Amino acid sequence: MTLNVNQFGLSNLPGNLALTTGFNNVISCLYNPTLDEDNTLLPGEAVKLIDLGASDVSSTAPIVGKRSAATDTSLWGVVVRTAKSSTTKPGSIVDVARNGTVISLVATAPLNRGALLTPDFANPGNVIVANNATADVAVLGVALDKAVKAGDIIRVEINTYVWLTPPPDPGSGG
Repeated sequence: MTLNVNQFGLSNLPGNLALTTGFNNVISCLYNPTLDEDNTLLPGEAVKLIDLGASDVSSTAPIVGKRSAATDTSLWGVVVRTAKSSTTKPGSIVDVARNGTVISLVATAPLNRGALLTPDFANPGNVIVANNATADVAVLGVALDKAVKAGDIIRVEINTYVWLTPPPDPGSGG
């Protein structure tokens, strides 16, 4: 859905920034330019930092890409919705909400305020409760609202530093 900048009373949509009177940690990044143009990013979609190897350019904005699988735990942030476009093509600049930012996302099921959430890999812009019984789960953030039913749009505080199990000790070689 493309937004009109002259619109009044904008709907709450996935990827909208919320609680914008406080601190927002939003960084402009470059979406992986090596992908084909059909591989677009959607508002609310979780992204990770990537390294393009020999074709990486050190003087550009941070380069982000899509998660490669539901078990990909290298979350870095969430794509912010803009009034210009509802999708981001490879090679374009994309705004990414980082830790401490509050953003609207869709709950895939009822959930409680304070629940730790992880992105729903199959449905970009949606979040599910992070299940610590599942291996390789990275937390995207904390639910600030209660979702009564699937499809409710809730505010999520981004916090990719939280882990359900401790990350490997850098000194252990693992």
